[in-house]
Amino acid sequence: MGRRHAADLAKQREAFELEKEQWQSRLLKKSDAELREAKEAARRALLKEREQALQAVIAGLEEDTAKEKAKVQGELNKKLAEAQDKCAEQVLQAQNAEKEWRAKCAEAAKGQHGVNEKMAQLHARIAQLETQTRDR
Repeated sequence: MGRRHAADLAKQREAFELEKEQWQSRLLKKSDAELREAKEAARRALLKEREQALQAVIAGLEEDTAKEKAKVQGELNKKLAEAQDKCAEQVLQAQNAEKEWRAKCAEAAKGQHGVNEKMAQLHARIAQLETQTRDR
């Protein structure tokens, strides 16, 4: 009975070792699967966090760009208004200068008319004197 008992014990030990190896193998596979799932979940969480951070940066840049655009547009509008005011002032000055020039031209034309009349009178007087001189 000693040998049989020893053989049974050896068989049970062998069966126990086999069961232990199978259990360890299942445990290792389960642990590997859980580790892969945990790594994948961590990767997805990091990707989501990175995406949110990028969206925040983009939103900040868009806000900064909008503010800068508004600032530049305001400066441009101010410079445009100043240029329009300056042009309007120059047009007014040119119109005033034109009025003065037209007034001077009109005055000169009146003076020229008076000179022309005087010249006509002088030519008539010369002709009269020449006629008198010839008649004598």
